[in-house]
Parts: sequence; structure tokens; C-alpha cells
Amino acid sequence: LMFLHGVVDCEDIPLNLSRELLQESVVIGKIKHVITGKMISYLNRQAKRDPAKYEEFYREFGRFLRIGIVTTESQTEKEDLGKLLRFESSKEEKGTLVSLDQYIARAPDEQKHVYYLSAPSRDMAMESPYYETLQQNDLEVLFTYNKEDDVVLFKLENYKDRSSVRLKQLMLNQLIVINQSNQDTRRWRNRRETDWLLGSETH
Repeated sequence: LMFLHGVVDCEDIPLNLSRELLQESVVIGKIKHVITGKMISYLNRQAKRDPAKYEEFYREFGRFLRIGIVTTESQTEKEDLGKLLRFESSKEEKGTLVSLDQYIARAPDEQKHVYYLSAPSRDMAMESPYYETLQQNDLEVLFTYNKEDDVVLFKLENYKDRSSVRLKQLMLNQLIVINQSNQDTRRWRNRRETDWLLGSETH
């Protein structure tokens, strides 16, 4: 949360601070964790209380939240920051942003993934062949229009036991499975034909 600036009054912090101390101090680490947690909780409350105002905040400062997810090694911190992310959705009008919690709340119980599609614009995303398959099954897709959001969802990996899946990669994986299945079928048929021919020669 690099956009935060302020003063922390703490008697346990030594007067002489060095870069090494700031990086290694257990006290500094705890203070950072507490402040970050309180700020995330505050932003979540504000987002629920006044969604329109939070969207304004997110459009201006969302980049810092995304940086936090990419740079932290803690999955707990990633998911805490993930609550604050907003994306356009195939289930909403253009310009309307939704949270990951909203996406999961209206997803079928058996759906174990958060599907997202990267595209330069909403129109191009809606026309994408990658989107068509999920649209036919009435599944919601989040749209990302910049590389930052793409990287963030990739780094987030999991959110509330749902893994984030990029549609392009999903379709490529399915093609690999289909091609492998076709190859196995061809091998099976060739083996059956070979066995039949060899069997015929013995009679």
C-alpha cells in the first residue's frame, strides 16, 4: 500500500534507523502487518458502504493494490488484497466493475475456477472465440484490459478455493487433451488392425 503516508508513534522503534533495520526488524514487520490489515479492512467497509465512491478510488489507486499482490509472498495477504480488486464482467454492463466475491457468490457450486479473458477492449473480448465456449454454457467471465490485471490474476492463483484460469490457456490445454486423445485412439485402431492382420496370416 505504497500510496499511504503517515506517522506511526511506537516506543519500541529505535531512534537510529538504517535500511537494514527497516528490512529485518521484527517490530517494523509487525507494525507493517497491522497497518496493512487495518487499511484493507477499512477499504472493504468503504467498498460495501459506498461502491461508487470506492470505484473512483480503485480507478486511481488500484495499481498499488495490484502491485501488492504481485510482490507479496503470503497467500493470505494476496487474498486479503484480492477482496479489493475490481473487474468488468460478461454478466454486467460495460463500465460496471465487480469484485471476486460477487463473481464467486453467483457462480455454480460445482465451478471451481475464476475464468478471465485478456483483451484490448470489451468488444474484442466479447467477440473472442475463447469466450464463446463459456458463453454457450452461461458461465461468467472477467475481462482484463491491461497486462497488470492479467499478471495479478495469474499471481493470485487461488481465491477462496477457486483457482484463476485464463481462457486462452484453458482452451489450449483442452486442445492438447483432445489431440492426445485422438492420438491414443489412432494408436488403438492401428494396434487392432495390426493384430487382426497378424491373426489372419496365422490361419
